[in-house]
Amino acid sequence: MEVLLRKFEEKDIPKLISWIPSKDFLIQFAGQAYQFSLIKQQLKKDIEEMEMKNNNLMYKVIEKETKNVIGHIQLIRINTIDKTGAIGRLLIGDKSTRGKGIGVKIVNQLLDIAFFEIGLKTIRLNVYDFNIGAISCYKKVGFTIVNRIENKVEIDGEWRDCLVMEITLDKFLKLRQKDTFTS
Repeated sequence: MEVLLRKFEEKDIPKLISWIPSKDFLIQFAGQAYQFSLIKQQLKKDIEEMEMKNNNLMYKVIEKETKNVIGHIQLIRINTIDKTGAIGRLLIGDKSTRGKGIGVKIVNQLLDIAFFEIGLKTIRLNVYDFNIGAISCYKKVGFTIVNRIENKVEIDGEWRDCLVMEITLDKFLKLRQKDTFTS
């Protein structure tokens, strides 16, 4: 399946919200950035800020063949002076399409934008330690764990850690060159 990233717009909010069934899932998707009861208003505000500033970009993920919106991803905390940014809020909406390598394609496309269109040199992300599928996806792309923040969030009465992962442009290019020669 081929995917495309396109600008996330206000009309895309209901679809995104439909993929978030609970407060706990919202925490997994967005950390503590959004409140479950206020997510629609908070997403609208994020879109407005994205239009005014250039430090956050929001994308819907479109399946190329069907043109269906199947996911969401953000490039956040863009700093063109330090040449850094972060991946935030990756979600593949339909559960039946998860675990099939689509996340790797989405993240690679976002890294292409970050590194080659914007000119960033380092991309970080935060992921909760219980989100095994996401951690696996990020490692496949080339991210490595650079820090662990203990007891970051409480879910179902249990405190969970947050992993900080990172990839540099140099590493991304080396991995891409290796993939080109081995495939």
